[in-house]
Amino acid sequence: MPTYITTAEAAAKFDISVGRVVQLCAAGAVPGAQKFGESWQVPATWKWTPLKPGPKPKVKRSKKSARR
Repeated sequence: MPTYITTAEAAAKFDISVGRVVQLCAAGAVPGAQKFGESWQVPATWKWTPLKPGPKPKVKRSKKSARR
């Protein structure tokens, strides 16, 4: 039987918020996560790797005429 930790323990371990851990569990991004009642349990062997932000999109802005 795998060992589980709480979402608060996982959040402290990876320096992210508890809400983010719950979001990841609900989205299925945590393999082996189980919901017991109203709380999530995360496998102790889970390794979280944050997504790296990509390049920002270029936004074309229109020039507005000078207001008088």
